[in-house]
Amino acid sequence: MPLEEGIFGLLETGYVVSLAAIFSVILFMMLKDNQQRSAFVWILIHICLNFTTIFFLSKSLATDYLQVTASSEENSLLIGISGLLWFLGLISLVISVYKFSVVRNQAV
Repeated sequence: MPLEEGIFGLLETGYVVSLAAIFSVILFMMLKDNQQRSAFVWILIHICLNFTTIFFLSKSLATDYLQVTASSEENSLLIGISGLLWFLGLISLVISVYKFSVVRNQAV
């Protein structure tokens, strides 16, 4: 997809910095709260899968379609992998919400 030359670098940098900050906060919260550690682990898995999803998706968007002969097939594969990882990330997010609710109900 044609965009200005430096935009993908800016997007990737901003995304990595924001996810690193969120990852650090979640990790700190996990180390502080032993009772809900399992739920925090699932959120960290979700963040890692989300990062990997965006990596594959940005790789498909940044492909120079004029230079690569089989770019549409490669992009389709990368988008399919992104979709699968996104789905797995959502499952891990739902599991973490479930784990948080189970811990909360046991505490009451």
